Amino acid sequence: MRVFFVGNGKMIKEISKHPNITCVGVFDKNLYVLLEKPEIIIDFSHPNFLNESIKKALEFKAPLLIGTTGYNDKQIAYLKDISKYIPILYSPNFSTGIIMIKNFLENNKASLSLYDSKIIETHHTNKVDKPSGTAIYLANSFDFCPITSHRVKDINGIHEIILKTDNEMITIRHEALSKKVFSLGVYDAAQKLIKKDSGFYSYEELIYENNHC
Repeated sequence: MRVFFVGNGKMIKEISKHPNITCVGVFDKNLYVLLEKPEIIIDFSHPNFLNESIKKALEFKAPLLIGTTGYNDKQIAYLKDISKYIPILYSPNFSTGIIMIKNFLENNKASLSLYDSKIIETHHTNKVDKPSGTAIYLANSFDFCPITSHRVKDINGIHEIILKTDNEMITIRHEALSKKVFSLGVYDAAQKLIKKDSGFYSYEELIYENNHC
């Protein structure tokens, strides 16, 4: 798979290790390289680079996969508008475990209001957005759920959901033990996205499209 990367951080470097991915271009602050036409654009960068990602995707008529978080509502609306012309996948997280937790919350949404809820998220010290996009994604299952954010060196990502009443407490915890879990999810999603027509997709939609369990 020929990939043009937007961003040049740890996540991009991890994705680049996949044996079936060939980096044919990179755009980042003070860096631009293009070797040949890509099959897909993958963006794990900064919200300020969104216009460049869209520009390249339209230029190459290539799908755009985005794992960058911290976009505002206007930027998300812009992505949805551009998805009329190319396939775009936007997801704050590419772990199937997080998707499983999200599905659990959605399937039990009617009962969540019975509990006092809280999300505690911990990421590495270089993560810019606070709270994380994943924490916000999970919190959207609740009418109201406060988020506490911590930044600790060398943490790939920990999300705890605490549900409590006077008589019981439920704790749901997910920890990414390495960034590889995300890179495998990105590759799986990218394989499926390059076969899609124009539209705005989520990671959840693609990984469960042939599984109706």
